[in-house]
Amino acid sequence: MYGLNASGWTPAALTIEYLKAHNITKLEATGVHTITVPGCVAGWDALRTRFGTLPFSKLLASAFFIPRTGSLSPKRMRATGE
Repeated sequence: MYGLNASGWTPAALTIEYLKAHNITKLEATGVHTITVPGCVAGWDALRTRFGTLPFSKLLASAFFIPRTGSLSPKRMRATGE
């Protein structure tokens, strides 16, 4: 069994200095300053490196194909922004 927690990394430019300069004193549970996309993608890469055989270009091909072809997303997803 293998476990990986890649949920905590934030963008490199989101520093204490940046937050102070923009008078941000509290981080909400959800919002632009609490997005952990870099950690998520780094986690995917860590799993791919350890267990996978395909490059990202192949693994994420459908994720790029769908929006490029104008495929519609389910109404629920459009309404919530998912």
